[in-house]
Amino acid sequence: MDRVKLGKDMALDVRRRFLLVLAFSANRYLESPLVRTFTPPAVPTQEQTLPMSQKIGLSSSLFVIYLVSVTFALALASYFYVVAWGGYIKDSGENTARDVAAVSGILKSGIAEGIRFVELAQQNVEKTVAAQHVDRTHLEGALNNGINSFRLLNDLESYGILFLADAQGKLMARSDRKPVEPTSFSDRFFYNAIVANPELKLVVGPMIQARTTGKTVFHVAVPIRWPDKQLFGVLALQLDVAHIIDRIHQELGSSGGVVTTVSNGDQVVLQLPLPDPALYGQNGMLWRPIGGLPAPTRQAQWFDLEHRVVAQIALPELKLAVYSDQGKRKIRESYTESYASSGFLILSGLLIYSALLYLLQKNIHQLARERISALTDRLTGLLNRRAFDERYQTLLREAHRNRQPVSVLFLDIDHFKQCNDRYGHDNGDVVLKKVADLICSSLHRPLDCCFRWGGEEMVCLLEDTDDKGAVMVAERILRKVRQTPIDLKGHEPCHVTVSIGIATAHYSEKPVLIDLVGAADHAMYRAKQAGRDRLDVVIVSE
Repeated sequence: MDRVKLGKDMALDVRRRFLLVLAFSANRYLESPLVRTFTPPAVPTQEQTLPMSQKIGLSSSLFVIYLVSVTFALALASYFYVVAWGGYIKDSGENTARDVAAVSGILKSGIAEGIRFVELAQQNVEKTVAAQHVDRTHLEGALNNGINSFRLLNDLESYGILFLADAQGKLMARSDRKPVEPTSFSDRFFYNAIVANPELKLVVGPMIQARTTGKTVFHVAVPIRWPDKQLFGVLALQLDVAHIIDRIHQELGSSGGVVTTVSNGDQVVLQLPLPDPALYGQNGMLWRPIGGLPAPTRQAQWFDLEHRVVAQIALPELKLAVYSDQGKRKIRESYTESYASSGFLILSGLLIYSALLYLLQKNIHQLARERISALTDRLTGLLNRRAFDERYQTLLREAHRNRQPVSVLFLDIDHFKQCNDRYGHDNGDVVLKKVADLICSSLHRPLDCCFRWGGEEMVCLLEDTDDKGAVMVAERILRKVRQTPIDLKGHEPCHVTVSIGIATAHYSEKPVLIDLVGAADHAMYRAKQAGRDRLDVVIVSE
């Protein structure tokens, strides 16, 4: 009946399961290739030099990971709680079934002793009646002889008085030798049952408030007959309900629900906890049958109904049935109390997980910033010579492996020294930045990169691009730089041009040792010698 320990054990089991799953998920995540290799590319592309929120999609990637993992954790926790609720209901039902089995055993033992008590007194009273000694003195003597015989073998603490009523239900004698007041039992269930059924040998009456003592009792009653089998009266023994309930509590502890013993006539024989006496008063209390239940059997059974958990067992020899009814609201309160610490632990785990993921994101962002800063030219925002060295070797290997053409554009701003001398070095920096922006805007593919080579020289790497494609890109750059005025500080807008050398390699099955940058540089000088603001192409290998 006491389910506190059970609830704590189940709560501990769910906490352990959740921690194991959370640790396993975190370990799998941290060991995954995504996290192990989640560093910025060896050389960021041109788009990765944009603001951090647009660079590598890191925030959105971690947010998706966080969202998926938290959703998984919450779904897993919900699953565990649903499973735990089902287990809690099952344990409550099994405990309730054990309760009714134990209560039925205690009742059966107590009523059986009461029946022996009444039968001993019945024998003495019927002998006295057969001898025609029907006055109060002889009848009370017969009652006490039965009591004395029973006392030799049993404790009488759980029993009330033993009394005798005549055939009309009027009190004739009582075992406590108190004055016999004019009391009628003609309205009692046990009296009417015996009068209505001459063949009835024993009746267990409903729980009532005794007229003789004022206690809450139920009765075990037998008929007293003349030698010719005519009814002389009814002999009844009071069983103290409070004493039986104390005995149940001593053996089983407190019950989580309402335990009710019912007679065949749907009369409540015993109920715990005790209801308000006003509900049963002098005439007993009727049992409202629970719908949807089969007839009880000798074997304790429990049932999970919509709003309650019910267990039942039958005592056919006494024509009784015992029910235990526990509302699910009360079970849910106990369940919630038992698992409150688990819910707190899960929320704490999610908060810790969120904090760790935030720190991970922050550290990765910092590493990305440092990495991109080390590979970026601060003046123009282009990738620097170090980035070029890394990207160039990778590009050549990929081109050879995939048997794809690759092109290099070597660009130089025409007459840049005169521009610096005429407009000043600050405006010269403005020209460099503007030309860098114009070149980048002319590279339409994400993997096409522009690098600052040094001074006014810049290099573009074009993956999977033959000489014709490289010429199209170079012409677009020439046209855009030529046609775009550059605003200067303290001077009128100026126009500049660039000269471009193009070197293209067409890879075959055999590797070719080439120097595309050097070839493109020589082509650029030829373009300058040819008059500037133009391009020159060289195909290094075929």
